[in-house]
Amino acid sequence: MVEEADAAKGYLAYISSSLFPGKAERLLGPELTTRLWTLVTENAHLLQATAQSRSLVHADYGGSNLLVRQEKGHFVLAAVLDWEFAFVGSSLFDLANLFRYEWQIPNAFEAACLQGFVQHGGALPPTWKKITKLFDLINICTFLQTPEPRGSLVEDMLMLIRWTLEHWDIEK
Repeated sequence: MVEEADAAKGYLAYISSSLFPGKAERLLGPELTTRLWTLVTENAHLLQATAQSRSLVHADYGGSNLLVRQEKGHFVLAAVLDWEFAFVGSSLFDLANLFRYEWQIPNAFEAACLQGFVQHGGALPPTWKKITKLFDLINICTFLQTPEPRGSLVEDMLMLIRWTLEHWDIEK
C-alpha cells in the first residue's frame, strides 16, 4: 500500500513541478492550470492500479519509432527504435503515448494493440483509459517546459489538455 501512495505522490509532485511556477503555468493561464490541477489531484488515486507492475517503458512509443513488416497479409511489429527516454515504470505509459490522439485512431487499431498488449503479458485495469490519459499529461507538461518549442508544439499540447479535460468522462 505504501508503494501505491508513493506512485500517486510522485506523479503529483512531477506534474506540480511542471506547472507551478513555470512555463507551463504561464502558457496555460490560471483557469486552465486550475482545471488541469484539479483533474490530476482528484484522479491520481487511479494510478494505484499500476503501482505493482513495473517494466521497461520506452516513453516515446509511437508511429515514428515503430517499424512494422507485413506477414501473411497483416502487419507485425518488427522493431522499436529510439530508446533515449526509457525508464522503469508502468507499461501503460507507452499506451498513453500510442493513443495520445485517440479520436484519430481507428477502433480496430486500438483493439488490435490492446489485444497484443494483453496477449504478451500486459494488464489492463478497468480504468486503463483514464490512467493512460493521466500518464500522458506527464509528457504534455514536459513538452510545455521545452525552452524553444518547435512548430506547433505548444498549440498541440494546449489542445490535448483541453481535449482531455472536455472528454475525461467520455469513452471512445
